[in-house]
Amino acid sequence: MANPLIRRYQYPLLRPPQVWIYGIIYLSAVALILIVNLMFFAKKTILVNEEPWKLFRNLHIQFAIFQFILLWILAPYNVSTVISGEMLQKSYDFTRLLPLSARQKIAGIVMGRNLVIFFMAAVNFLFFLAFGLAGQLSLPILAEWVLFLLSISLLFCLLALLMSMHPTKKRGNFFVPMLALIFCFGFPYFLIVLHESFEGKTANVLFYCWQIPSLLLISGFALYFAGWAFLGGLRWFTKEYDPLFSPLGAIVFLVLYLVLVLGLFYPHLNLSQRSMESYPERIFFGFWILGLIAVGLLPLGARKTYEKYLEMSRLCPPSKLSVCWLLRRSNLMLATVLYLLWVCFCSYACWFGPIPISLFLVFAAVMGTFFCVLILLFETSITLSPGYPKLGYLTGFLFILYLFLPYILAALFEIDFLTAFSPLGYFNYAYEHYQEGMPVSPAILNIFFCLMPGRLVLLRYSQIVAMRKGLSSDSPLTVAAS
Repeated sequence: MANPLIRRYQYPLLRPPQVWIYGIIYLSAVALILIVNLMFFAKKTILVNEEPWKLFRNLHIQFAIFQFILLWILAPYNVSTVISGEMLQKSYDFTRLLPLSARQKIAGIVMGRNLVIFFMAAVNFLFFLAFGLAGQLSLPILAEWVLFLLSISLLFCLLALLMSMHPTKKRGNFFVPMLALIFCFGFPYFLIVLHESFEGKTANVLFYCWQIPSLLLISGFALYFAGWAFLGGLRWFTKEYDPLFSPLGAIVFLVLYLVLVLGLFYPHLNLSQRSMESYPERIFFGFWILGLIAVGLLPLGARKTYEKYLEMSRLCPPSKLSVCWLLRRSNLMLATVLYLLWVCFCSYACWFGPIPISLFLVFAAVMGTFFCVLILLFETSITLSPGYPKLGYLTGFLFILYLFLPYILAALFEIDFLTAFSPLGYFNYAYEHYQEGMPVSPAILNIFFCLMPGRLVLLRYSQIVAMRKGLSSDSPLTVAAS
């Protein structure tokens, strides 16, 4: 353990007065699982009259659930409390100033904070593998299980660390409610996917033209997101006041993400592998919405603050500085590029699907006006925040109003079409009535909504340019030259 952060957490976690407590808790849990299962199966006389491997198969499943708790809940939770604990103990600045690389800090926090959990998980893996082999599960399936458990755990731990990285005490830990939402809504789907693996079968999923075991595919996606979470942690430790994504990083992330997501939908889009009559056309909208979710979230992770705009303008020569120069490097430009990338990928997918590309382009144009309204509200909040610190509350209120007011009006006047004036409602309306064509009337109202925030953003950009040019013209070097 050459990493000093691991040694720092080792001393309080592995002290003899505490280790035996952890050991008793773990051994008691293992003994309880074994005794309850043995008594249950002995009562049912399965050990004598039926196949004994079913006992080991059930034990294998229960130790898999035990691993879920250790690696997917306890380990990420421990990581998510590191930064807040350091701030509470007033040792946060000491951790930041340690002469360690960003990789060493991430490894030290994730590994050091979970020494006891990872030791229990390692012992638990022995039971997990032993009962799996005794339950007539093949080694490839067990290897897929191990990779699946470790990859999801790595993703959750890195996300927990990333979401806890904040320099103030006022902001809470957002990872805990996020983890609760994931398990509430995602765990039932995980059980459906894992059912065949629990039964000793390999469930294959088509990814482009390849048959890939479902556990391996999920593990691959988890490792992809874990890699980007790791890069985000590196960026935060090296450039603390910069956004998690650089503009280029956001573009690369979206392109790779869309390539991966397209691989899931390509078998359903490929005309050579299905008949048109049997094709569920609405599955095509799944690819659209998954791409739009990424397009909507990436500008948040790559956002430039007002202070960043001032810094950028300071580094630019006054002769080249202009509103257009600032606009090309703004959040608006990045959001536009991301949206156009999504349009390009979806247009390419339309060549394989039954929905005409012209119909999609109308849909993309109208959705683009919704996107413009939201991103302009977001940029207005950023550029005006120094003068109006509470403007974010108003922006959030307008965002919620923009999403849900059309639903309220539609229910009040009993006109379903009014829901199409909400971004969510328009997507749902297009999903249900795409054969009748895409409505374009919401775009007119959205263009009107863009006028005021667009004017405020451009005015703020011009103020930054004028202020920076004024400061440069009043500098001593400029005065001396004149």
